[in-house]
Amino acid sequence: MVLCTSKKEFVMKHTVQSIIDKSGGKDAVCEIIPSLKPDTLRSWKRIGIPEKYWDRLIDMHKTRLTVNELHKLNTIVRGGW
Repeated sequence: MVLCTSKKEFVMKHTVQSIIDKSGGKDAVCEIIPSLKPDTLRSWKRIGIPEKYWDRLIDMHKTRLTVNELHKLNTIVRGGW
């Protein structure tokens, strides 16, 4: 995802969908986080990824995903950039 503004250009290497895909897909995420349903993951594309799931997703990515990246992604998804 690339977001361009008149003042800066910000390049994201992750999207909500890429995080889900790189975690093994929606079924794998729901298996690791049993309180989630596949339909819930779809809502993340418009509301961002809730912070309470960040630790588990970061673990699933094995250091390829950071808290800062998740925060930036959520800021963009929520329209705050």
